[in-house]
Amino acid sequence: MNTQGLSQSQRQIQGLVLTPQLRQSLRILHISAAELNQEVTSELVANPLLELIPPEDSSASEKTEADTSDNDDPFAENFSSDDAPPDFSEKMEADWRDDYYEEHRIVRQSSEDEEHRQHFFDSAVGEESLQETLLKQARLATSTPGVLAAMQTLIGNLDDRGFMTADPGTLALDARIARADLDTAWTLLKTFDPPGIGAADLRECLLIQLILSGRRHTLAALIVDECFPLLIKRRIPEIARELETSAAEVHNAMHELAQLDFAPARKYAQDDNRFIIPDIIVQRSADSREWDVILNYENIPRLRLNHAYKNLLAGKNLSQFDRDYISGKMRDGRFLISAIEQRQQTLERIAHLLLRYQAEFFEEGISRLHPLTMARIAGDLDVHETTVSRAIANKYIQTPHGIFELRYFFNAGVTTDAGESMANTSIKELLANIVARENPASPLSDEDLADELQKKGIHVARRTIAKYRAALHLPPAFLRKQH
Repeated sequence: MNTQGLSQSQRQIQGLVLTPQLRQSLRILHISAAELNQEVTSELVANPLLELIPPEDSSASEKTEADTSDNDDPFAENFSSDDAPPDFSEKMEADWRDDYYEEHRIVRQSSEDEEHRQHFFDSAVGEESLQETLLKQARLATSTPGVLAAMQTLIGNLDDRGFMTADPGTLALDARIARADLDTAWTLLKTFDPPGIGAADLRECLLIQLILSGRRHTLAALIVDECFPLLIKRRIPEIARELETSAAEVHNAMHELAQLDFAPARKYAQDDNRFIIPDIIVQRSADSREWDVILNYENIPRLRLNHAYKNLLAGKNLSQFDRDYISGKMRDGRFLISAIEQRQQTLERIAHLLLRYQAEFFEEGISRLHPLTMARIAGDLDVHETTVSRAIANKYIQTPHGIFELRYFFNAGVTTDAGESMANTSIKELLANIVARENPASPLSDEDLADELQKKGIHVARRTIAKYRAALHLPPAFLRKQH
């Protein structure tokens, strides 16, 4: 007879453990300059040994280098207090004690105080993203693991309007999800708020909104369901004849449709009208034809360790407890300074590699952008691909052709008949130029656009053309036609 009970066992496994310092370093590498500024502000409050280097301090770089030495021993440096007034050490010690005990007083808050504090921070959080809103509804709508996994995949593939334009079969295959689970999840998604989310196209989006609001059998729903092509072209007399109703009734129905949301995800979209300060500037050298890579330190705080605290540590009046506290804060400060410098050095190295691989872009513009993968850059830097992904996230580069996200330079491409590699971004720009030059009275279909590219030695499938056209916000041929 088997018996159940508790037992202890011991086994040895290998695993990667991220220390708090390493987590901080990865975060600093990933965040934008504005977020880094906020991070440093928090560290300045928490660490009394850190201070900002004044912009006018001409010896800033020397002090930073000295403070970020590889020596881990805080007592290794020869501290001197000759420059300080006689009572300066005592004053700094008093300031430090106030800072220390204030910090630990906060830690000793009651659980009730901590709950109030957490509520304050939770209340300060911004509005939920569309993905967060939909995932919350998904967890309430189903508890089936397979359907939830499919729901996450669908939500992650919604476009900027909130439409599901990806092929369901391809999604299920790529994500290794059962097609039945994905179909169930998609049906549920279309019932979520905001109404119309998850629709395959504008027609279905409008229909979903009408059905959810109890207007399935109205003239407006009938027009969308049976006369959508005529509706898009605003052929009111033809719609009236088709549905055997009056033009006035069609006008009223179209006014009702105009109140619907044509892009359900739009209200969750981030405000792109923002001021961007580039992290890297690439420009011609003043005295040669070479390119210069300049790191923009305008929004990057320059830090150093406060020498007064170093002098205090060099004295003999501190207890071992106090010395350990200051030594710990000194190590934390050095690590932060080193992490910021490493972040900047990584960005500079990536910029130099972009100059090598995308030289024709910097010379001639977007049409000369070549395919480039993060794996190639990671190989040159001898780092993991995820490190490159973190480094280029939320970072911008200023070029002679405008300001671009660093991610802009990493994309797939095709090989032309001439044997050259051409990035997808360049193909999109070429496609936009072809559409801009077409005859408005007889616009080119997706198949015609594919033929035009083929004449230039670029072979792209019609479905891919449709995807690129949608990414460029170019309507199909029948909507581009001008009478």
